[in-house]
Amino acid sequence: SGSQIIQGNYKRDFQESNGSRSLEWFEIGVKILWEDPLSWGYPVINVYTDFLNAEQRKALKNAKITLSKLHNPMDDYSLYIKKFNLSELHDAIFSWLLHTENIDEKYRDLFKGNFNAKAAEKDEATKPIMKMMTLMISHIIKLLFNSTQGLDMLDMSFNHLSIGIPADIVKSAEAMKRAFTDITWLRVHTNFTSKLISEDRLDTALKIFNKMVELCHKVEYLDVKYQYYTDIDKNDKNDKNDKKIMSKLVNVQQKLKHFTIRRSDLWFNLMVSIGEHAANTLVSFNLSGIPLSPQQLQPLTRCTQLLTLSFVRCMDIKQTGKNKNKNGTVRDDDTPTFVDSSGLFFHSVKKMYLYKNKISPEALTSLIRMTINLEELIIVNNNTETIIKAISHYCGNINYLALTLYSDTTFFALMDWLSLSHLKTLVLGTHHSKILNFKDRPNQSLGSMLYEIGDQFPLSLTRLDVDFEVTPQQLDIFLQRSNYVFEELGLHQSSGLKDDHLRVLMNHAKVSKRLRKVTFDRIYWSSPDEDLESQISFEGSLLEKSLFSPKTLKEAEQYINTINSTSFDPFIDPLQRIFKTRNIETMDIEDSN
Repeated sequence: SGSQIIQGNYKRDFQESNGSRSLEWFEIGVKILWEDPLSWGYPVINVYTDFLNAEQRKALKNAKITLSKLHNPMDDYSLYIKKFNLSELHDAIFSWLLHTENIDEKYRDLFKGNFNAKAAEKDEATKPIMKMMTLMISHIIKLLFNSTQGLDMLDMSFNHLSIGIPADIVKSAEAMKRAFTDITWLRVHTNFTSKLISEDRLDTALKIFNKMVELCHKVEYLDVKYQYYTDIDKNDKNDKNDKKIMSKLVNVQQKLKHFTIRRSDLWFNLMVSIGEHAANTLVSFNLSGIPLSPQQLQPLTRCTQLLTLSFVRCMDIKQTGKNKNKNGTVRDDDTPTFVDSSGLFFHSVKKMYLYKNKISPEALTSLIRMTINLEELIIVNNNTETIIKAISHYCGNINYLALTLYSDTTFFALMDWLSLSHLKTLVLGTHHSKILNFKDRPNQSLGSMLYEIGDQFPLSLTRLDVDFEVTPQQLDIFLQRSNYVFEELGLHQSSGLKDDHLRVLMNHAKVSKRLRKVTFDRIYWSSPDEDLESQISFEGSLLEKSLFSPKTLKEAEQYINTINSTSFDPFIDPLQRIFKTRNIETMDIEDSN
């Protein structure tokens, strides 16, 4: 990898040359090694501008784009780039062009506010900038594909406004082979059905995706979206091409572990392909914005290694009608919409996410019934009463529950199940729902009920995490009645913790000798969910950071091993949270289209 090359060169230089040369390698190496692979645009653009000839530099200057003076370029920077993201490259170019040092002031004024690329292309005043942006993106893509020694991660999402891959790149068999052969992470979001996309762009895109089918056989993380359009906008021929390519791409994979499909219809033939070709490798399956019925998941029962199911903003297929033609018959994709699911079971699945779905109680019950060996369940969903009843009937092995309380959550139902469970970790959240009490206890705050909740805890419970307001007095009463079982506590109220809270926790740790970890301020540090922005301001006046005096903190640390704030939020969109560059568990990039 690029980092290994740099480390090797740095070690050799350190041994064989003077300190100044080693320092030079160190400065280059650190810049690359610490560069966030999700925001690599600026270094690449700088390399590109360094290699422009005089005519190209003059063209940029004519568009009022200011270039830095020539300096010793990091010649082989592009060799170390292992990730290519088309949409991020667009963003990087826009940011670079609009930077105060790179564009004439009169052009900057034209781009103020929300920038509209489509309008800018038609505006005579901004046409030169748009033309330069198009040329720069095309040239940079060529630079990357022609110089890379192999990509690990590739995001090929695009729409009719994006520049797309230059057609002549596809003609270079060597460049395609070098770039595609070792890819392990692939995101393919297409819109072949849109009539807005030009025939040339469509032809190039189809060639690229066919090259992927030919060369990308080592993909472990596959994230796909093929657009569904109404009959007015839809090109049925391209729709079928789109789906066929997706199925072919799945069919050639040898190590597919994580599959995510977004905002598309759940094509049965694609599901069959996954069940057949990833039967021994698939670890997680994730749906986002998909109309579905539980029966459609039947092909996945063949996947013996499947551990995680995620359902994000999905809805009942009966509500959308997307699987039917105008006459009400099932579409020609062979989807069996209403098949009995009572005999379908995912014996290997241990973890499930239910996030802001609009699924009927019957469908929710079916999904839970199919995962009878479930151990972890994360819920940000209404119909919590249905979910609790379902897990009490079908899932006796749950040891981790993260539950967002909604307006239909009752104290009786939750406590009735909790007292009989074997739960080890309980996370109760209200931040995403703004709930202040249980449905059947409307006049009691959650903090005042904490000791009653604790009375129903099973002896197996060792970790508790809550984000509602708890006073030091309420916390003290709760801990005194807890039988000293807790090893970890999370208190994340919006007003923050103070010394009085910490003293209560410290005294409890002294007596119990079990409490090892305390976390706080999750709400303060975590990013707001996108649909909460209109409901709540995240100014400091509403969210307060926990403050402890140095003396109290030092004393508490004698009895509690770890006392720290955290930004980890189990309740955000799992496809956004779980994606990590170094440790991808499921495909997690949030849709932006």
